[in-house]
Amino acid sequence: MSIAPTPIASEFPELQEDQFFIELYRDRFAYGSEMLEMIGIIVLAWATFEHQVEHLIWEFDGLPNAGQRPRTDQMDMTARLDRLKEVASQHFEGALDDGIGMFYETSRKVLAYRNALAHGYPVGVALGSTTTANLKWRGEARKRPRNEVLISRDALKLTILAMDRLTAAMHMQPLMVDRNEGLKAVFRTDKLEIALRAATRVEQMSKAARTAE
Repeated sequence: MSIAPTPIASEFPELQEDQFFIELYRDRFAYGSEMLEMIGIIVLAWATFEHQVEHLIWEFDGLPNAGQRPRTDQMDMTARLDRLKEVASQHFEGALDDGIGMFYETSRKVLAYRNALAHGYPVGVALGSTTTANLKWRGEARKRPRNEVLISRDALKLTILAMDRLTAAMHMQPLMVDRNEGLKAVFRTDKLEIALRAATRVEQMSKAARTAE
């Protein structure tokens, strides 16, 4: 991999050399630059999504007081999604249960895929590459069950599509004049239906890859 000359490249001539991790993912697991870029997008976009979900919970629960640790700061993402589902359902009194359910289910599916990408160990299989999170190397107990997902252009593109539809309304929500209408827009089923379909398809592709081992 050649790096164009820059002041940093002059300071670190080692940047001109092929590097272990670039060779590992590019050559052994066939992650081209496009796939590596999409993996980076998913990891970064999910970090933004986590903050959006926290702020959305505050919209229902009330803003935290200055100088005090918010309740959401003590929650992992699964707990935040559980809390959002609970408070949104209470706020809308069942009127948006379909949309809230789609948002919750899609988010959980994308979370599982993102976690495997961010924390998994890469493995090659018949249908391409997978990455496995929560491996039991010596039969030890793990907090979470093993999760193996397919890494392919299609799987990554579908995951980005699901995240795009999940977050589109959340980006617009602060701009809405009517706060309640802005909150409703987050749970629009027409946007979330395609997000759920995309995330579910990635699950199916990952299952097929595991079966093909």
